[in-house]
Amino acid sequence: MNTNTLYAPVVIPTLCRYEHFKRCLESLERCIGADKTDVYVGLDYPPSEKYRDGWERINSYLIEKENNNGFNHLFVRRRDHNCGVGGIGSNGALLLAEVKKVSDCYIFSEDDNEFGPCFLSYVNWGLDTYRYDERIIAICGYNEVCIEGTDYNVFAYPLFSAWGYGMWFEKRSKFIRYKDFTALEAQTKKFKFSLLWKAEFMHAYHVLRMLHRREFYGDSIIGCLPENERYCLFPVKSLVRNHGWDGSGLHGSRSRNDVQEARRRPIDMNLEFEPIIGDHLCRPELRCIYNQHYGRGEKIWKVLFRKSAFVLWKLTGINIC
Repeated sequence: MNTNTLYAPVVIPTLCRYEHFKRCLESLERCIGADKTDVYVGLDYPPSEKYRDGWERINSYLIEKENNNGFNHLFVRRRDHNCGVGGIGSNGALLLAEVKKVSDCYIFSEDDNEFGPCFLSYVNWGLDTYRYDERIIAICGYNEVCIEGTDYNVFAYPLFSAWGYGMWFEKRSKFIRYKDFTALEAQTKKFKFSLLWKAEFMHAYHVLRMLHRREFYGDSIIGCLPENERYCLFPVKSLVRNHGWDGSGLHGSRSRNDVQEARRRPIDMNLEFEPIIGDHLCRPELRCIYNQHYGRGEKIWKVLFRKSAFVLWKLTGINIC
């Protein structure tokens, strides 16, 4: 690893999920480079009494960690009212606005992630290496798909994972730019969904769902609008394990089997990260691997519905998602 790499600040918004947050922060603290990393935690104010117990546990825990932790600095921002999730004044957005004053890039994590020891090394290497490469818009730490028998350990692909990622503020502004759904629909039609379909039809479906429901999903905005030659960087073996499928958060409720599988999912436990790119960074042959993975276990009617919804919108402009 390049020892001259600058370590980007980490942003973690949280509210009441004590066990998740404790696991997240302590796994980050065990990462190589944690002692060079500033961490900004936003503790939102509970919107009702049912959240207060978890909020108080996190607050007490943070009081201890502020006095004894393994980071360069741990900054805790305690909100005096509930800022919520999403939007300009949200807990996470306020943290990002603060970090933007001191850094041109950042690492973002929700409070339900668990990290492998070289997560910070990998993301910061990516942020440093691809800072001026317009093709790479984010450095993602989570990889859901098992890729075996490769001669590389990082690759670029036109998808995005929000489960622990690094991004540059300048590049972020080019993708988080939709102020209304008219702009989103215009941008979608501009690219005629061709790139979305080549990447993964599920992402085309997510765009239609945002338009139909009039709801913005931040990760879908980034991942579903891959302008020409835009990619995210991924590790071959995931450096993040996500524990948020248990229904404790705003999204992510899954079956008990899904929750258990997510918690058992292996992550790279190597202490050092040495990038091996191989012959080339962007690998179109991975499309088949990803499509097979995302289609695995899906009920056939769901797959047919999503594909039919895409075709119907494409031919008639009717959106049924």
